[in-house]
Amino acid sequence: MLADRPDNPVDRRILEHFTLEDLDLTSLQQYRQRFASLRPTHPWIEENDKDFLSKLGGWRRDRSSGMDGLTIAGLLMFGKEEALLRYHVDYRERCRGR
Repeated sequence: MLADRPDNPVDRRILEHFTLEDLDLTSLQQYRQRFASLRPTHPWIEENDKDFLSKLGGWRRDRSSGMDGLTIAGLLMFGKEEALLRYHVDYRERCRGR
C-alpha cells in the first residue's frame, strides 16, 4: 500500500491566493477544544493557529519552492463557505480546461 501512494497527495497541495482569513476560526477553535479534551497533555495544544494547522497538515511550507500556505486539506476541514465555493469554482474551471 505504501508503494502505491502518490508522492505528493492532492490534499497537501498549497492553495495560491488563500490565507488564514479563508478559515472559519470558530470551527478551528472548536476542533482545538475537542482535541485538547481528548489529549489534555498533548504538546500541540500550546501551538498558535498556524502552527497547529501545520501539525494537522492544513498549512504547509514547500521547501523546494519556498512557498507556504493553506492546503486543500486545511480548506476542506476549516474553510469558510465562501472560500470553499471559490475553490470549487476554480477547481471545476481548471478541470474543464484540460
